[in-house]
Amino acid sequence: MTFNHTGLDKLFDVEKGIVTALIGGPGTGKTSLALCLAKNFSNPYFVDTEGLSMERVKQIGVSQLRIARVREFENQTKIISSFDLDADLLIIDSLVMLYRLELAKDHEKANRLLSRQISKLHNLADKLNIPILITGHVYKKDGKKKVVGGDIVKYWAKSIILLEKKGFSKRKATLLKSRSRREGTDTKFKLCETGVC
Repeated sequence: MTFNHTGLDKLFDVEKGIVTALIGGPGTGKTSLALCLAKNFSNPYFVDTEGLSMERVKQIGVSQLRIARVREFENQTKIISSFDLDADLLIIDSLVMLYRLELAKDHEKANRLLSRQISKLHNLADKLNIPILITGHVYKKDGKKKVVGGDIVKYWAKSIILLEKKGFSKRKATLLKSRSRREGTDTKFKLCETGVC
């Protein structure tokens, strides 16, 4: 797997059999990096909860991508629970977008469904021996960045990468959690029309 960027290639820990979480604020490049990753696979499957730009898919050059669009959190649970396609990569972009909407209506139900979804993703990654990439959001509380979904996401994801804006097209990626690489490692990169440069 490669991003054709030395720093990102060393940092990213997207392994078969585990869930990797790519987290950050709006516009930090989560979807672009997910699409760049998909270019490395022959049969990637993309669950879109945020309104994926088909123009961006074309710019990055992901021709083999299968996409499922989801607009309800319960439907997201159904898609994950019934996933049995012959995919070699599964991306959920974003796992927590619809969760946040559900959270406002029913906190307990939202957490129960999120736990069920990420547990199922963990089991799928292991059973099918494929990498699963989820994107997620962060928010600030008491001056600190927190992960939307909290401990549920932090527990099940075996690799977590935080993306931050550092200018108009400049971004920073920091490895927060890993089973095999040094946590705290970071790299800077730029987003461009074709993905990463």
